[in-house]
Amino acid sequence: MRCIYAFLLFFCLHSYAASTWQEQVKSALPPALQEFVAGKTTLTEIEKSLGKAQLVKGSKYYWERDGLKYALELTIKSKILKSMHYTFTGTKPALELVKSSINLKNFKPHQKGRFLKLEDKGSELIIDPISKTIYSVRLP
Repeated sequence: MRCIYAFLLFFCLHSYAASTWQEQVKSALPPALQEFVAGKTTLTEIEKSLGKAQLVKGSKYYWERDGLKYALELTIKSKILKSMHYTFTGTKPALELVKSSINLKNFKPHQKGRFLKLEDKGSELIIDPISKTIYSVRLP
């Protein structure tokens, strides 16, 4: 019985610790975007899911989402996804989604006035501290 308890405790702690803010925010993305994996997802797969980009500038591909022009920016190199930047549209995810896995003291002012930015291992999280919501995310 002790072995089972120890295993369950280890499994629960390991699962909780493995949940990064990046994984938590990714779960709030539209379902089609949750499937994309940097370094693996191809441009063909992306276009099959989202259609052709509304704008292409070099390695940057832009899509409109819910009326917001270029809410989705994908960086594609050699026809493979390198990174994704998504600006949440409509109802934005609450900051509570990631509060347990971030330290608010690590945020810095963002160039867009009232927003705050966290940079972490190639990722970027931009929050609105007034409405306590997530504004956008960049994931490698």
